Amino acid sequence: MAVGQRWDGSVAVVTGGAQGIGAAVAERLAGLGARVVVADRADGTEVATRVGGMFVHCDVSDPLQAEHLMARAVGEYGRLDVVFANAGVRGETPLGNGFDVAEYRRVMGVNVDGVVYTVQAALPHLRAGGGGRVVVTASMAGLMAVPMDVAYAASKAAAVGFVRSAAPLLAAQGVTLAAVCPSFADTAILGDGRALLVETGFAIMPVAQVADAMVEVLDEGTPGECWMVQAGREPE
Repeated sequence: MAVGQRWDGSVAVVTGGAQGIGAAVAERLAGLGARVVVADRADGTEVATRVGGMFVHCDVSDPLQAEHLMARAVGEYGRLDVVFANAGVRGETPLGNGFDVAEYRRVMGVNVDGVVYTVQAALPHLRAGGGGRVVVTASMAGLMAVPMDVAYAASKAAAVGFVRSAAPLLAAQGVTLAAVCPSFADTAILGDGRALLVETGFAIMPVAQVADAMVEVLDEGTPGECWMVQAGREPE
């Protein structure tokens, strides 16, 4: 397992932390000494217990819930230093026949609005502690054309654009904002497409590889950077 810098005494919030990449990041951070707040719409109690942290139920597409999450973290641990805006969903939203407005809004609500609301809710607490670091889970889908999943790709491209545009503003306030753009990782978000990826020979990364890359970005990322994470390659 890759070794990151120690985060002893730091407080970290991980959204989408009940499973997959988020759970792996929570474990990595706890192993590096951080006190971790696991946030998710699903039950993340087991993960929070495993990492010795706290679980907060949160739908990041609701700005009031995002604010409540950060307030709970600070109320429990007294500060906020690190945020992983990791919550994400995909959905079948084909253009033309079959377009589902509600499904489209669900994807955008979590993947775009949720990132913005998470960062916005964290900012006052990060500034109060003298600054901090925020890592957003985007995707390689946000850097390239993905015709088979237009809404997901558009949402991740928006997340990339948000990070690149907001990072200079936040840097002036002592907050480093960067993004991680993984390719296919072994999470539930692959859905029925996992079998097709395996059949066609696409490499699927273990979530531990993505979590290691995310901690590397936490340690070394500079404002506005979007790090690509692909199977068999070092993050860049």
